Amino acid sequence: MREQKGRTGTSLLGYAVLGMLARAPGTGYDLSQRMQRTISFYWTWQHSQVYGKLQQLEADGLIRHRVVAGAGPRDTKRYSLTAAGRRSLEAWVSTAPEPHEDRDPLLLRVHSLWTIDRAAARTLIEEARDDSIQRLAVYTAIAEEIATDGHTNDPGHPDFASYATVQAGMIFRHGRIQWCDWLLRQLNTD
Repeated sequence: MREQKGRTGTSLLGYAVLGMLARAPGTGYDLSQRMQRTISFYWTWQHSQVYGKLQQLEADGLIRHRVVAGAGPRDTKRYSLTAAGRRSLEAWVSTAPEPHEDRDPLLLRVHSLWTIDRAAARTLIEEARDDSIQRLAVYTAIAEEIATDGHTNDPGHPDFASYATVQAGMIFRHGRIQWCDWLLRQLNTD
């Protein structure tokens, strides 16, 4: 899979890592875990990609590391953002988003929904609805956890940005559930 680049040259995964490090320093494992918890609902990557990206970002002077005692027998690297990394992240965040493809396998299936019987179509949409309900519950829990710190109304705080992104996920899932409900009503009419 070819990695998509941002307009300023660093890959989008690189900017995800820079964004995590702008919040707090961390090891490769820490970063991967934080990313899993906070951005996996709208961005995907492989855990192994994070380590290669850290090496590249360090070679580019955007991050640095210091060696700290590890939990096991080996020492580990704790990464932090450099001033150049912060400037790069700020420049990227302040530019217009890269064009992206909306690739939704469910919509591709629905486009040919007429080729299957109604019972199979209802099952497909019910499963999609259930998935959105489950994801909405996860996003709601994340939003509630973020809101406990009380910084969700402060645009200068990282929690505000995290809360804003999880709100987008919640709005999307609410809309997907409404669309599934509409589609199920259509499939239930004879």
